[in-house]
Amino acid sequence: MSLKVNGNVGSLAETRDEAPITLARIISDALTAMRFVLSGFITVMGLVVGPRALTTALILVLAGWFTDVFDGPVSRRRPDSRKTFISRSDFTADLSLVYSFLLFVVITGLLPIWLALLYVVPGSAVAIKRPTQTTMMIVSAPAFGLPLVISFAVSLPLGLCFVGFAIGTAIMRSGRLRQEVKEAKQEVEGTADGSI
Repeated sequence: MSLKVNGNVGSLAETRDEAPITLARIISDALTAMRFVLSGFITVMGLVVGPRALTTALILVLAGWFTDVFDGPVSRRRPDSRKTFISRSDFTADLSLVYSFLLFVVITGLLPIWLALLYVVPGSAVAIKRPTQTTMMIVSAPAFGLPLVISFAVSLPLGLCFVGFAIGTAIMRSGRLRQEVKEAKQEVEGTADGSI
């Protein structure tokens, strides 16, 4: 189908914003949205069930990480697909998942609130001072590592699942990880804006 604009003939999907929403984008968005839902479950479990839900919370974090591994490749299958609010919120969904687990361990008393504040307050100040994705990734690294560390305290097999997942993801996404490191280096050197 063509559309005549200013005397030129072009397709209806002339720009990325006008591109159709594809099935790949819908699946990718559903996987991203799932991390927001899992974040809510983790937080509510901390409030309602308490520390008895630790194993379940860890399994939900792992499930959320699996959605993160698959949403990117699914969405990149159709790069011409239009970006949606959810697809632009992928990194926010990642942060939501890990910080909901941090909140879980604080709410349930598994981590003293003073220790969490010792991490969150300076980290927030740094993120406010330099609100870029690279800064957020660096500041959030301890929160991303927390489930892995705690999983070993819960059970060796669960801890090994987290390690296996981390290694598998690093292998599967090695090219993407190299690109992210390159972008982070450029941002630190001031040659990229790195905005979220």
